[in-house]
Amino acid sequence: MVLAELTRASNALVGSTAGKRSIAARPKGVYGRLRPTRPGEFVLLDTTPLDVFAMERLTLRWWESS
Repeated sequence: MVLAELTRASNALVGSTAGKRSIAARPKGVYGRLRPTRPGEFVLLDTTPLDVFAMERLTLRWWESS
């Protein structure tokens, strides 16, 4: 019981190696807060890749844009 409490949220005794590395590599504290001094000073961008599928009207064939 005590050992489980000591290793909680660390995956030290159970779990995959990749999970242990991921937990070990994360930052210890928070990054901090952004404090803008004027409107538009900070811009947040989402750079997640998005696959787009479309159908051509004349041939009714699907094509993928990546």
